[in-house]
This record gives sequence, structure tokens and C-alpha cells, in this order.
Amino acid sequence: MILLRNNLIRRLIIIFSSCVVVLFFYIFFDLYSDRYIPPDIAVRDSELYDYTGLIHIHTKYSDGSGTPEEIAKVANQLGIDFLIISDHDTLGALIDNKEGYYNNVLVLVGIEISSEIGHYLVYSPSPDFRLYDVKNSLYQLKNNKSTEYYSEMCHPFHPKTPIKNWNYDGFDAVEIFNGDSQWRDDTLFEIFETVLGSFLYKNPLNKLVDRPEKNIEKWSELIKGRKIFQIGSADAHANIKISANFSIKFPSYEQTLRFAKTHILTEEKLSGAADRDKIIVFDCLKKGRCYTEIGNFSRPGGFIFKGENDYKIAHIGDDIKGKVKFTVFVPDTTNIIIKLYNNDEIVYFSDYYKLEYTTSKPGAYWVEVFQIRKKLPFFKKIERPWIISNPIFVSKNLSQ
Repeated sequence: MILLRNNLIRRLIIIFSSCVVVLFFYIFFDLYSDRYIPPDIAVRDSELYDYTGLIHIHTKYSDGSGTPEEIAKVANQLGIDFLIISDHDTLGALIDNKEGYYNNVLVLVGIEISSEIGHYLVYSPSPDFRLYDVKNSLYQLKNNKSTEYYSEMCHPFHPKTPIKNWNYDGFDAVEIFNGDSQWRDDTLFEIFETVLGSFLYKNPLNKLVDRPEKNIEKWSELIKGRKIFQIGSADAHANIKISANFSIKFPSYEQTLRFAKTHILTEEKLSGAADRDKIIVFDCLKKGRCYTEIGNFSRPGGFIFKGENDYKIAHIGDDIKGKVKFTVFVPDTTNIIIKLYNNDEIVYFSDYYKLEYTTSKPGAYWVEVFQIRKKLPFFKKIERPWIISNPIFVSKNLSQ
């Protein structure tokens, strides 16, 4: 009798444990999994080339755990077209001639500068950049944007190194999504789920994806006074210090580099010649001809956001005047929401792969695309941000 009871208890434990495991896989699968987009559904804009990049990468030249060569190898495996190394307060990788093509990945070298107002990233394709005057760079950014340098404010609300002074008009962009800071507003349980997911899925950090409300709110405030773009940055380190002499490579470069990507849109195809192609990347970043991909839900190549009037077609980062027809195409037709914003207010939305909207109201219009994900059957679905574009700027004046 006792033996039968013990066998029954063991069977119940096995059944219960199996149910827990199945439920665990179900919960995480929809949050982490990629979506396959058939080639006949994916849309393409013949006017522009879409290249995938990674901004804000740390190496052993500062507090990262990998070499430029090791990181480039990972980027090649992920199908990345370009990346920008930005180690803390050093251009050592540039001085050591680490810039250039590594197979199919163009590795560029910038710098993350620590200053009294916070951290900011600077990049230039100029050969003289290796002599960049770090000490006087903040003064140069006080009032005027430089045509020679691209600069962005890093992790604006980081608890240790936030931006303390926003009255610097020389910045080109602000990070609205930072891969190293995204988890800081999540609960301990969500972080625990992410750690568990890292043993099972290639995209565990997708569990931490949510709309960076505070960053977008600040960006939309800044954009009312001056033209400033948004950027999504990986801020990859793959280096968590446990003690003075011990650290772990978590999250790995592979996981972090999947988390936040910057896509540039260009009329000119990358040639494979580093000296030419780094100018193309620089020009796209300076002009805001780029958009942010958050998470690794599915490849957004083919995303289109443009505005048209009787005189011209405006793409992301451009100015246009008068009555404008906006068109958005998204290379995913299932469970998505497209939202069109003007100064942080939703003016129109669509739950289809296409959005069209006509307006004469001036402002900075941008698009955010969300993928609908769920945790459990019958539970409320979750809007996970996927794409955030830079604006198209509309003004009243009809003269061309």
C-alpha cells in the first residue's frame, strides 16, 4: 500500500513537473521567437538601400571583454553591415588601425567621452579624427553642430551617468534606446526570467523590451526647439564584474548585438571600400536617415516611411512643406500596430501592414511599429516596440 502511494506521488510529481516545463516553454516562446516573413510579403523600396548597423560597442580598449576582431566575427554571423566601436575616453582602436572591413562588416571607431554633463559619443570619418581634442569637445558642442563630427547623447537617464545639462545645441542625436540601460526599470522577476531564458533562447533580452517612455518624452521635448534625431544603441560590453579580479561575459556580445540595431537608409550602395563607405554611414547618421530596430523579433529590412506633396518625396530625416501624404509599409502582416506620432501624440494608427495619412499640420512626424506578443492563452496581449523611425519634418510654407 505504501509502495503504491509512493509510486502515485512520484507520478504526480513527474506530471506536474512536465506541465511546468511545457508552460515555461510556451510562455517564453512567443516572447523570444523570431517571425518568419515570406519573401513575397516583405516589401522593398527601390529608392533606398537598407543597411543594419550597431552603434556604441565597447572592447578591451576600455571596459568590454572582446577585441574588435572577435566582435566583428560575431557581427558577421548576425548579418550586420557596420558597427561603431566607442570605447570610454580612448581612440586606441583607431590609432591601432582597427577600422576597416572584416569580411562583410565595416568596423568604424568612435569614442564615448565622459564629461561633467554626462556621456556622449563622437564619430568622424576624417583621417584627422585620431587627433580629436577630447578636452575641448564639449565646448565645441555648446552652440553649433559641426559638419565634421557626428555626436549623440548617451543613456540620458542612466542612474550613474545621466545627462545633466540639455542646453547643448551641437548634438545630432539622443539615445532613446540603450541596450545596457534597458533592464534598469524592470523588476527582479523579469530579470530572473531573462536569465532563465538565456539558457534556452537566442533572444532572451527580448523579455526586457518595452517602450522607452521617458527617453522618447525628452526627445519629443527637444525636437520642438531644434532638429535632433533619435538613435538606438547596443552599448555592448559582455563584461559583468563580480570582483576586482573576476568577471563574466554576460550578456554575451551575440545576445547584446541582437538587442538594439540602427538601420541606415541610403541612395548609394555600400561599395566594400572602407574609406568611401564610412562617409556614407556618417552622412546617414548626420541627416537622421536612419531608424531603430528594438529586439530581434524579425528583420525589418524593407520598412518604408515617406511623405509626398506635389513637389517632392521626403524620406526619414527630411523636411517637406504644405499638404503631405504619409505612407508607411512594414514587412510583417501579422499582429502588428503602426502608430504615427506628431510631437509625441498619436495622430493615426493602423493594425495592417500599411498606413496612409494626409495632413497639413506642421510638426515632427515619426513612426513606431509594435509587434503583438502574449504570455499565456486568454491573457492580455503585450505591445512590444519593434521599429522607431526618425521624423519627417513638416512646415507650413508652400514655397519650394
